[in-house]
Amino acid sequence: MKSKLLIIFVSFLVVKVSFAQDYHWPLDTDLTDIVGAKNGTKTIVGVSFVNDAVRGQVLSLDGTGYVTLPVQLFKDVSEATITCWFNYAGISVWERVYSFGYSNATETVNPTLVQTIYLVPRDGGGKLHVTYQATGPWYDFTNTTSADSVSPNTWYFSAFVREGDSIKFYLNDHIVPGFKSKVVENPSLLNDSMNYIGKSHWIDNNLTGMVDDLRIYKKALTHSEILALYQPTGIEDSKQDIPLIYSSNGMLYVKMNNIEISSISVYNILGVEVYRSSGINDVNRIDLKQHGIYIVQVKAGQQLFIRKVYVGN
Repeated sequence: MKSKLLIIFVSFLVVKVSFAQDYHWPLDTDLTDIVGAKNGTKTIVGVSFVNDAVRGQVLSLDGTGYVTLPVQLFKDVSEATITCWFNYAGISVWERVYSFGYSNATETVNPTLVQTIYLVPRDGGGKLHVTYQATGPWYDFTNTTSADSVSPNTWYFSAFVREGDSIKFYLNDHIVPGFKSKVVENPSLLNDSMNYIGKSHWIDNNLTGMVDDLRIYKKALTHSEILALYQPTGIEDSKQDIPLIYSSNGMLYVKMNNIEISSISVYNILGVEVYRSSGINDVNRIDLKQHGIYIVQVKAGQQLFIRKVYVGN
């Protein structure tokens, strides 16, 4: 049993840990950085954690608040990758999913000096927009096809990749056309002394929407590593013949979803098996008694599905 469990976790960790992130904010129930201890802080109002039907526990912003992250996240960095999931409510344009950098003005006065890396779901022209600027020229990137427009109330995976002298940006599982371009300056030149989730360095509206699983890597992830991070969950899974694995109200659920499941095993984050069943129903409701992160292994014939799930209220 121990050797079998080791194989399971080695197969899982090959994808998840071989390109370990430097900072990781799961954004499930708080603003803890579980890797680099760069914990965030939030405004008194406008920021909460909710149980989303697709992503489970996520950070929710109502347009009045935002999150501040620690400084110098890009110190001595020549290459970088920023990934997260976001869901934009479509309230206004120029809302920021994240904005790393510096502004020399207050929240009520437009700045005369800004250094920044930011992600905007919809700019003044209705386009997905990313900007990169340290001490030199501005680099503004927008999508060139309607297929890469961001629809409100929809979850998207995003990945900003600075590699060598170029910028690439992924939306879900593909590079957005028009985003790949040569960039002269390293991220280490960015004065990232004012880092935010949901807030701009200019006088723009704060984000109304949700953000989940924010990560920063001090390297450029490869295409295969980006695709490994892109794992649609919840409702999106229902479009495919794979088991639907999700949590709701402190319970774990495994739905057959047009596939014959032979067994379900659940392990805690330490690798200890806490649940096993071969008596499979159409919808399996599992009470794990304790909130936390679990690894769910589902066998269906010769196929093996492994999913990491946070179970909590």
